[in-house]
Amino acid sequence: MAENLDIVVFGGSFDPPHAGHEQMARLALTRASRLIFMPAHRSPLKHAQPARFEQRVRMLEIVCARLAKNGLSVSVTDMEGKRPPPSYTIESLREIQSQNPSLRISLLVGSDSLADFASWKDPDAIAREFDLMVAYRITDKEAESSIRKVESEFKARITALPGEIPGCASRDIRRWIRSEASGLVKEGGEESLLKDCMARDVLDYIRAQGLYLNVSN
Repeated sequence: MAENLDIVVFGGSFDPPHAGHEQMARLALTRASRLIFMPAHRSPLKHAQPARFEQRVRMLEIVCARLAKNGLSVSVTDMEGKRPPPSYTIESLREIQSQNPSLRISLLVGSDSLADFASWKDPDAIAREFDLMVAYRITDKEAESSIRKVESEFKARITALPGEIPGCASRDIRRWIRSEASGLVKEGGEESLLKDCMARDVLDYIRAQGLYLNVSN
């Protein structure tokens, strides 16, 4: 394992966490020794989260427990839930850096998030103070263009991580869970994206909690 980056922070809504997130984490851990999932209390770019913060933390804890059994050093932090929303990445990264002053911190994002980098709070400070890692599907033709743009505009230090990442989207998963609960599709159907995008342990938690049944997005 390469040791050029000590800790990689993976922020996001994780509503719910899915196979795409897990594969991005695995790619990042080929370049770092430890990964921290950092769920947002409420993203400034989103109006609301369908699942409560503590439920999203619990789902990530389930993910981390499973990945740890495979020898990966992963954890989840609830730091953003301890501050009033919305959540700003720069504040959280600085807090993690202050807790680990001798370690190098990197931020993991997907290519879709990188395309919106200029709209984040203090993108210049993020690029100046922290490294970026960008995980994207090999077939994503626009990812390299976004990387070059952010490198040029913000003088960002970016590690590109192309890989075989499942094409999962949390919004689609929530919609499918609602449809399945309504009897519109059958559990485990061959056409179900849940089969490819959701780990059984996380899906069991979602069903036990009755998540995503009464939300429209």
